[in-house]
Amino acid sequence: MKKQLVLLAAGAMALVSRQGLSQTVTYVNYKAPVFRHATNQRFSHHRQLFFMADINPALCNQMVSSAIKKDSAQAIFQRAAAEEFEKLKYSTVKDSLDMSVAIMVRDLDITPYQGAAGLGSFNTGTTYTVNGNVTEYVFNRSGEPYVQRNIKLPGTVTLTEADAIVTPFNKVLANNKAVDMYRVMMKCVKQIALERKKVLADDFYEEEISLPIIYRAKKKYPEFAAIDSLNEALIHELKKKDTKDYTALVKPYEKTYQQMLQQEYPKDYNLKPIKVTAYSQLAYLYYLASDTVNLKITMDSLYANSYKFLGARTDYDARGPLLKTLTGYYASANARKYPLDSTTGQVRDKMFSTQKLAEGWILLTEGDTIKGRHIEEKFAGSILNLDAGIYIKYEITNEKGKQVEKSYKVNNIKSFGYLNRLFEVHKFKPTFLQSKALSFDMLKAKSYPLEVIYNSPKIKILKENYGDEPTNMILFIRPGETEVANQGRDWEKKKEEMLKEYFKDSPAVLSKLASNSYDLKTEKGYLQLAEDYSK
Repeated sequence: MKKQLVLLAAGAMALVSRQGLSQTVTYVNYKAPVFRHATNQRFSHHRQLFFMADINPALCNQMVSSAIKKDSAQAIFQRAAAEEFEKLKYSTVKDSLDMSVAIMVRDLDITPYQGAAGLGSFNTGTTYTVNGNVTEYVFNRSGEPYVQRNIKLPGTVTLTEADAIVTPFNKVLANNKAVDMYRVMMKCVKQIALERKKVLADDFYEEEISLPIIYRAKKKYPEFAAIDSLNEALIHELKKKDTKDYTALVKPYEKTYQQMLQQEYPKDYNLKPIKVTAYSQLAYLYYLASDTVNLKITMDSLYANSYKFLGARTDYDARGPLLKTLTGYYASANARKYPLDSTTGQVRDKMFSTQKLAEGWILLTEGDTIKGRHIEEKFAGSILNLDAGIYIKYEITNEKGKQVEKSYKVNNIKSFGYLNRLFEVHKFKPTFLQSKALSFDMLKAKSYPLEVIYNSPKIKILKENYGDEPTNMILFIRPGETEVANQGRDWEKKKEEMLKEYFKDSPAVLSKLASNSYDLKTEKGYLQLAEDYSK
C-alpha cells in the first residue's frame, strides 16, 4: 500500500529516523487522544478539577509597574491565569469542582542562558536559566487539604512563539524582563497543571505516539509496507474516542504482529528489524490495554533485540516510560479512595493528634448495636498509635448523657459502619510481603476489619483497607466459612490451582479462569468474578 506520510491531516505526523547502523527501523510520530486512568487511583472518584494560580505578593510587586496598586495587580494575575486555564479546557468553575489544585509561584528569577547560542537547530527560541519555586496545594470539595508539595522549576526554559501570552496582566508589567518572566512562569504553571491532571483525573489526553515501520520496506521487505496502513488505522480508531477500554480494540492488531513474529522468512531477510518493529508495536498495544503482564514480557524481548548505540538500547528506552506509567497506576489501583467530601462530621485537634468524627454504628459479637461517631485519629510526628489494628474507637453517649470516647477491641466486634461504608471483622493471615509495614504475627490468622465491597447470598468480596497502612488486599469469603479464602503463602504460590478448586461448583467461573478473563490485579476483576459466581 502506498505510503501517505505527507498526506495525513494537517501535519499531524512527521517522519523520525533512528540513526542506527542499519537504518532499518523508522518511527512515525502521530498525535491522538488516548484515554488514561489517573496515575494515582486514590483520587479516581474525582472527575472535575478546579485549577487556579497565584503569585507571591513580593514577586508580583517586583514585576509590575509602580503605577498599579499592588493588590489590584495580584487580582489581575489570578484572573489572567484563570483565562489561560480555560483556553486549555481546564475547569475554572468552582460550582462544578470535585477537587481544587492551587499553584502558588513563590519566587522566580531568569537570566539569558549562556550556552543558548550553541544549541544549534534545536533552539528555536530564547533560552533562560531559571531559578524558582512553586508550592502546589490540592483540596477536596470541603476545602480540606489532601496534598501540599514544593516544586523546583526546571533549570532552563526555552520560550518560542507558541509561548506568547497576551492577558490584562501584560499591561501592568514594568519592563521586558518582567514580560519574559511572566511567559516563563505561565509556561511552567500550565505544564505543572497538565501533569497533575494526569495524576489526579481519568481523562482523554492528547499524546504524541511513535509507531515503528520497517525502513524502505517496499523495496526490501514488500510484505511489511502494509504496516503504514495499520498504524494509520489504529490512530484513526483512537481519534474516534469511542471507548475507554482498549482491550478489544487492540486484539486484531496484536494478532497481526504476533503472526509477524511467528512466521518463517527467506534466509536473506534480516530478522532483527522485523522483531524490533513487532515488539515495539506490541508494547504500545499492551500499554493501551493496561496489560502489565504482556507489556513486561514484550519489553524483555524488545530489550534483547534493540539496537545498541553508545551504550543505549534506543528502541527499548523509547518504550520504557509506558511500563513505568502502568506500574504507577496499578500500584494505587486497589488503594483506599479519597472521598469527594470527607468532612461529614467534626474535625478536632487534641494534644497529640487530630480526630475526624463521622456518624456511625458498631455491632458487637454479643449482639449489642451501639450508635455513635466513628473516630479516625492521626497522631502527630513520631508518636505511635499503640491501639492501631487492635481497637476501633467511637464517641458514644454514656449513662449520664455525656459524650465520651470508647475503644472496642476488634476481637469483640462483628461489624461497624460510617460514611456509607460497611466493615466486617474476619480472620485473615497476610503473607510477609503484604504485611511488611505492619507488626503481625505471621504464624496464625488474626481478626481484621475488612470493608465489604460486594455482597450476595453466595459470596462476599472484602478489602483490607482500614487504618493508616492497609495491605489493600482483595479477599473473599462464603457463608459458613470462618476465615477468608485467599490468604497465606500457599495461596500466593498456587493461586491458579487453588482458585479452580475453590470455584469448582461454578462452570462459568472455571471457564473464565481457564482463559484468564479476570484481571485479578484489580478490584474490578474480583467483582466481576463474584457477579459471575453469584449468578
